[in-house]
Formats: sequence, structure tokens, C-alpha cells
Amino acid sequence: MQLSETGNLVLVDVRNVTLWESFDYPTDTIVMGQHISAGKSLESSVTDEDLSVGDYRLEVTDMDVVLQWNRMSYWKLSMDPKAFKNSNEAVSLMVMNDTGLYLLGSDGSTVVIHVVLSDPLGFRIGKLQVFDGRFSISNFMTDKWVLEIAEPFENCDIPFICREIGLCTRKPLGGTCSCPPRFRNQISGELEMISIPGLPRRFAYEELVAATENFKTHIGSGGFGTVYKGTLTDQTVVAVKKITNLGVQGNREFCTEISIIGNIHHVNLVRLKGFCAQGRQRFLVLEYMNRGSLDSILFGNGPVLEWQERVEIALGTARGLAYLHSGCEQRIIHCDVKPENILLHDNLQVKISDFGISKLLSREQSTFYTALRGTRGYLAPEWLTGSPISDKADVYSYGMVLLEIVTGRKNCSFQTHSHITESNNSEGNGLSSYSSGSELRLIYFPLIALQMHERRRYMEVADPRLEGGVTSEEVEKLVRIALCCVHQDPALRPTMANIVGMLEGGLPLSESRVESLNFLQAYGQRFTETLRMQGSNEQNELG
Repeated sequence: MQLSETGNLVLVDVRNVTLWESFDYPTDTIVMGQHISAGKSLESSVTDEDLSVGDYRLEVTDMDVVLQWNRMSYWKLSMDPKAFKNSNEAVSLMVMNDTGLYLLGSDGSTVVIHVVLSDPLGFRIGKLQVFDGRFSISNFMTDKWVLEIAEPFENCDIPFICREIGLCTRKPLGGTCSCPPRFRNQISGELEMISIPGLPRRFAYEELVAATENFKTHIGSGGFGTVYKGTLTDQTVVAVKKITNLGVQGNREFCTEISIIGNIHHVNLVRLKGFCAQGRQRFLVLEYMNRGSLDSILFGNGPVLEWQERVEIALGTARGLAYLHSGCEQRIIHCDVKPENILLHDNLQVKISDFGISKLLSREQSTFYTALRGTRGYLAPEWLTGSPISDKADVYSYGMVLLEIVTGRKNCSFQTHSHITESNNSEGNGLSSYSSGSELRLIYFPLIALQMHERRRYMEVADPRLEGGVTSEEVEKLVRIALCCVHQDPALRPTMANIVGMLEGGLPLSESRVESLNFLQAYGQRFTETLRMQGSNEQNELG
């Protein structure tokens, strides 16, 4: 692999023959020395953070260079006042150097169109802008960027510059946007929210009322939403999530779910089929998972999940999270991994739901998130200490879920404890009497799992309802993976991609560090005390 002085990244074989080079795959920028052939184009991103393809493009044709919005042309390079046409030959490529921007013929030397740029010094780049659809050329001189060209100059020559229904009024120095007569500005960000490029189908509120029979069948709640079962006119069964909190965070969640889920396609992630944004109504239309959530199946009174079914659920969940962390164009932290957000369909198809509190991280971004999110019992320690949050917080939550899959119990729950009490005989004959009894105790099972791991007594961790349907070796494998996930130090936790490898058998199991697991003692005590206090308060309220 070679990086040239011009910035071209080249992949070569052992004979130094070029196999691939970055200049052949332009994004939104052209630099000095780069050639863009006729038929290729620069494409804008949606935003500076969302790097998926936007609506604006700069295409090199066989006659000119044109700016387009959704394939509609609105500017040509030959229209620029600095452009000179030198030949009628067909354009073969566009190139930029220290003297200007050139469209060249098939021989690579005949100049068809030439844009003269004044200062030959410095490093020059051309860029298709994200928000306004302009093509600009800037030169880096004396420690700063100097703008040389930005076309079209007039704002009102750019499609969608005022969004969907805004009016552009020409002014001497550009143009201004305003609402049409009898219209007014909507709540800040709402209009932009509704017009995110690449959105799925938009439903009318009346369609969802009909589909759900006026929201008749309630199937779940979570985050900011209540979920109803519905049937569309084509007989597709869907889950309709009504956003019940319309505060700032509610709108933020709606924007997040739309922009994230609508552009994600993975077999282990819930698919967004559409949305509704009408007045103050906000809905998501999601694919329906007919077996419900993992918590209702794992902790309910229905049929007991067999061991292999549990392994498949653990693997599907890990694959979905691995895709969110490393398979998307932008890294996604789910922030609320728990059994309620793991949904099942026929044949135990596993999908992760509820991206309402997830966050995006660009691959180059080193900023972490510190706002407290998620659900008690699955929160990584760094949430509670104010430390930086990364995708390793999801790994911790996954480890807690994995322990619950193994034990068949919530990570902190009541367990019956039997005991025998000795008392002296009241007749004074020196004999003692014994009585047996039982009591409910709050047990923190991650700590039990650690203790049983240290003693290699893995079968005492397994769900007793399995009744011999699993071996000690099989339980050990999942317990060891889970304990590695819940290390106090995020750096010691494996990535979700490595967890998939360990579950599939392609990677050896990691060894847990006991010194980074000792916190479970205090962590569990704090958690059980909180639950006990909540239970006491509830009893007092009932009394």
C-alpha cells in the first residue's frame, strides 16, 4: 500500500502493479493531480456527520460539468465567468492543477474547457458542499484557506435551498428564504426532521388509526413509545410505535430512529417500514415480531427455551450489535441493550429493537457520550461514574443479558432460601428443638456466576428448568464470554465482533481478569439495596 504526495492511496501487488487507488473512487472532493473521468461524479453527503449519499452531485459529462439535485441540472461549469471554451471535442476527464480546473479531451492534453485560477501557489481542493449544493474551490495559502470559486453564486439558483415549501427571494448579494403567504415557521428542526433524505414510506395518521383499529391491541412499551399491533392495507402485519413524550428528547428520539433505522439493513436488526409526522403526532411503523420480546419468553411461564435456542439467540444478538458497532458507515451505540429490546419471530429469528436512545459516532470521531442512558441492571459502571462512554458499554449490557440467558433469571431477583433454626427446650431438660423455614432473598446472579466460575461449578449457574439438557462445558463457554464482557475496565472487554467469533468457535475464549470483576460485590450490593428500598416503599404505599 502506497500513499502518494498528492494524497492518492494506492494498493499494489508483489510486482508493484496497481490493484486499486482512491482517486478512482471520488466522494465529494477533488484534489490537485486527481483525474475524474466522464461519467463519474462527486456526490454530497447528507450532513457533515451523516456521510451517506445526499441529493446533490457534480457530474462530468462528455460536454461539460453539471451540478444536479436529484438528477435535475441547475448549473454548468461553462457558465462560470472565469471559464473559457477552447475546443468542441468530447470531454474525457476533469483535472485540477496549480493553474486551474481543466476538462480534457480523449488524448489527455486537448483542453476543452478551462477555468483560470489566479494564484499558482498553495494546495487547492474542489468540494461539493453538503447543505447548499455549491461547488467551491479553495486554496491553502499562508496557513489559511482562501475561497476562489463558489458556484452558483445566487442562492435562488440552487434547488431546495429553502427546503420543501420555502420561497427564495433574489437579493443583490445572494437571496433570502421565507414562508409562503399564510404559512409560518414550524417548531425548530421539525421541517428538517420530516425531510431527511432516504426516508421510508410516510403514513398519514388516519392510515395508522385504521391499521391499528384505533390503537386497539397494545403489545409493548419502551423508551418514549407505546407499541400497537396493526395490519396495513396490503395485509402486512406491523408494529406501530407511538412516541408518547413530545418534549425535546422525544423529538430527538424520533429524528434518531428515523435517520438510523431507515438506513440500516441487517437480518438481526428490526426494519423500519415507515413513519408518521402529522401535527404533533409521531409514529414509527416497524416490522412485527410475532413471538414478542426475549424477557417474556425467558422469564415467563411458557415453554422453556432449550439450550441450543438460547445459544442462537445469544449469537443473533451479538451479530446485530457487531453490525451496529463496526458494520455501518457510522458507528452506532445502542445504549439500552436488554431482553425487552431483543425481539423474536418464527424459528427464533432474533432482531434488536429500540434505537431511540442510540448515538452515532463517526469512524474518525474520538468524542464519547456522557449523558446517562439505558436501564438499571444493564448499565455499565462508566455510566454511573461519569466516565467516557463507548461501544464497550453495549458489550457490558450484552454480558448481563448473556448471563440471564444462561441462568433463566433476571440478574437480580428473589430466590427462596431454606434454613433450620435451633432453640433450647423450655422444659429445661437440656435438649434442643429444631424448626425449618424459608425466606425470600434478593440474589445478584452476576456475582454468583463469578463465584461458580472460580470454583468451576458451572452447572449451578445454568437454568434448573433445562433439567440436564446442557453440559458443563457448554455452560462454561457462555459464562466465560459473559464475564469477559462485564469487566469493570472497558478496555478489557472484547469487541462484539470478537464475541461473535468466540460464540461461533472461530476465536479462542478470552480469559477474564478477576481483579476487574471484584467490583461486582459492591455493585451488586448497591443494586439489591436499591431494589429492596423500592419494594419497601411500594409496600408502604399499598398499606
